[in-house]
Amino acid sequence: MRSRCWLCLLGVLFAVSCSDSTGVDLGAVRLSPTVSGPDATLTGLTVTVDGAKSYPLGGGEPLTIPLDMGHHTLTFSGLAANCHLIGPESVGVGVNTGETTELAVQVGCTALTGVVEVRASTTGLDLDPDGYDIVLDGGANVDCSAKELVGFARLGSVYARDVLGRERPLVGLLNIGEEDEKGNAASRAAHELLKQTSGINYIGNIEGRDILAGHSKHGHVDVVVTDGFVGNIVLKFYESVARMIVRLVKRTAPDILERSDVQEVFRVLDYSEYGGAPLLGVDGVSIICHGSSGSNAIKNAIRVAAQMVETKLNQHVAAEFAAGAAPVA
Repeated sequence: MRSRCWLCLLGVLFAVSCSDSTGVDLGAVRLSPTVSGPDATLTGLTVTVDGAKSYPLGGGEPLTIPLDMGHHTLTFSGLAANCHLIGPESVGVGVNTGETTELAVQVGCTALTGVVEVRASTTGLDLDPDGYDIVLDGGANVDCSAKELVGFARLGSVYARDVLGRERPLVGLLNIGEEDEKGNAASRAAHELLKQTSGINYIGNIEGRDILAGHSKHGHVDVVVTDGFVGNIVLKFYESVARMIVRLVKRTAPDILERSDVQEVFRVLDYSEYGGAPLLGVDGVSIICHGSSGSNAIKNAIRVAAQMVETKLNQHVAAEFAAGAAPVA
């Protein structure tokens, strides 16, 4: 006698058919993907069975996979960065001989311009096109997942191309060493994801000394990716270095402060020349200025904002995420 049993687990609906053995060697699982939310897409969605064979689900059509009787693990990956599974990324499912197990795969998406919420970056403009880099996040998000760090790399790459004019910006992940095994769990996971992410010129882990001096092998790094906790410490440490240099020069060689070439060096170290930190990932253009900003900083903040509009930065950011170049999770 056949009966139908229903089990709801973590937002994923299983329809499991229970019956006596029919003598058939195989059963099956039928996956029915659905997606909701703004900028919804299933592009790139893949299911892997028992860590072996993978099947595409990005078309949105139901998929039936023949499987041996028993327990199987299904792992979902490859969603665009603005989308997420409603439920766990890996689920266990039981398959009975001659029966089909129904599995609803639910995906939720957010607006592309809000994928990485508010992201702060610091950058220098117009003084030396090859001498400055972007560090993000700069403090807006102190706890970041590996996927969010990948999002920062993509945002920073678009900004470097549009605003700094870098055709193929180099991206490095700030870490305590260059080896694959270095760093905390989020850094190690992000490192592996970045290596798999198309559209990003990722050079690997970099160290703090590489931010200003450049990498020993790759040279200048255009985009430095880190979480907001570390990024904000780097930013404020850099501000203190500038003040220390000025203090040392005033104490040991005050006469050279009148030289035009030295004044140019100090202009490079002056935060007001950069206006402020752009907020990336919002639906619009916003520049965060220092609380003590004077007229020169405000003027340059307006200049940077205008440049972001002229280069269509927001449209390019949206296109980057809409292209489905999300890493395999």
